Amino acid sequence: MSKQKVLHLSPGRIILLSFAAIIGLGTFLLWLPAARTTEIALFDLFFTSASTTCVTGLTVIPVSSFTFFGKCVLLALIQVGGLGLITLSYFIVSFFLQFGIASRLLAGHIFEFELWGKLRQFLMLIVGMTFACEAIGTAILYAQFAAIPCPDGRFFTALFHAVSAFCSAGITTFDNNLIGIGHHPGMLLTLSILMFLGSIGFVVWYDFARFFRTRHFKASLHTKITLTSSLLFVLVGGFIIWVVEQDYLLAPFSEVGRIANAFFYAISMRGPGFYTMPVANASQPTLLTSLVFMFVGASPGSMGSGIKTTAFVIFVATVFSIMRGRSSVELAGRRIPTDQVYKVMALVSLGLFWIFISTFVMLLFERNMKFVEVLFEAVSAFGTCGLSTGITPMLSSASKITLIVTMLVGRVGALTLALALRRKESKHVYEYPEERIMIG
Repeated sequence: MSKQKVLHLSPGRIILLSFAAIIGLGTFLLWLPAARTTEIALFDLFFTSASTTCVTGLTVIPVSSFTFFGKCVLLALIQVGGLGLITLSYFIVSFFLQFGIASRLLAGHIFEFELWGKLRQFLMLIVGMTFACEAIGTAILYAQFAAIPCPDGRFFTALFHAVSAFCSAGITTFDNNLIGIGHHPGMLLTLSILMFLGSIGFVVWYDFARFFRTRHFKASLHTKITLTSSLLFVLVGGFIIWVVEQDYLLAPFSEVGRIANAFFYAISMRGPGFYTMPVANASQPTLLTSLVFMFVGASPGSMGSGIKTTAFVIFVATVFSIMRGRSSVELAGRRIPTDQVYKVMALVSLGLFWIFISTFVMLLFERNMKFVEVLFEAVSAFGTCGLSTGITPMLSSASKITLIVTMLVGRVGALTLALALRRKESKHVYEYPEERIMIG
């Protein structure tokens, strides 16, 4: 393929096509008789494949409906969906071929990595850190799962949950998610660390890897914003859940268990979607907090989705800049480029617009369901979180299709999808006269 053709196929279209291919292949593998213990409708298998590939975790059928082979297929879909087919393809090809300039530029756009000249090192870091974290997590969980019955074997159960936690999938081999491990703080801590590491993004890892190599740590603005915002979300979210649910969801746990479950849920609602407490029984303030956290999601270049923490920080900084009468957006002594501010505004607006549309469409078909339940489902799908009040299996086919599209939009990114679907980039060689209008 020539350089012109490679560059013409936009990164957004490549990502979109790769996810569509994985979902199709996953549906076929789950459709095989060897993957199922009972008859399952093809559409439900398609929904399961889409939810798993988009590392969302919304389920319409029990996990026990799949055989060991079927669960291995789910595990593979989680891993490929988390890392991305393009990442794995580039990583494998890098061992045999030298990338040309066009391929490196394309990969730089796909991975949102500016130092495209160091693509090979970046890919090795992504895959190496992923497998290392999952391997360590598996070893620790293997010891911890000794206290819990594991129908699929302790090793496979530990491996499945380590991969699911790190890839922000929130899918488990248990039909009731992780409600059975709420009284095991050590296991919650292990899964929380895996979820947090998977949510901060590969660029942050790259900065830390450079520190270990050079012994000189100079954090980029991206790393500073990512780490600060991620920690604040966990601390604020955990504190809110701990205060609000003291006498409700957290009542059955000890004091240590309440703290562990509160902060576990705070990390989980930013993407993975694991839960140790029934979400349907959560109080209204907790559901509202979950909506905000799911919409924001994880950090760029991570396993999670949502509008991303950096976009949220820039959005808030823009609002404060306008209130202060500043002509530019500044963070930590740096000025944010105007084009990035525009992209953030577009990303937030498109995200809210898509959630409105998907919720509206679902409400048309789910007249007997509460508005909060349907909205929660739509935001969860957009943030590829997987938390649910329990209505997913009861939704109509039209609503499930809406959720599938929403999961794909959330995983790919609303702005990326919009750019991928446009025909060609418009170039203006002129500008209209300026005229002010009344605002507010």
